[in-house]
Amino acid sequence: MANEEENQDAFMGMLHDAFPEKMITNWIIVIESITKDSRDLDIATSDGMTTWLATGMLNCASEIVLNQGYEVDTEGDDE
Repeated sequence: MANEEENQDAFMGMLHDAFPEKMITNWIIVIESITKDSRDLDIATSDGMTTWLATGMLNCASEIVLNQGYEVDTEGDDE
């Protein structure tokens, strides 16, 4: 099983693959996780993340998704 540092390195590699022409300065990820006993919403952020920056990034992302027609990949989702 991979340790936390290996997981973070793999994740950063995926980010750089997704945005090869850009320098990534901060990131925030929201995930839904399910266990036998619960269903949770979890957040992970870059090391330098502040509350105000996270709030601004989430607000901007919401605007993009809601108002600019961003298409969420639903391939494989059960309808």
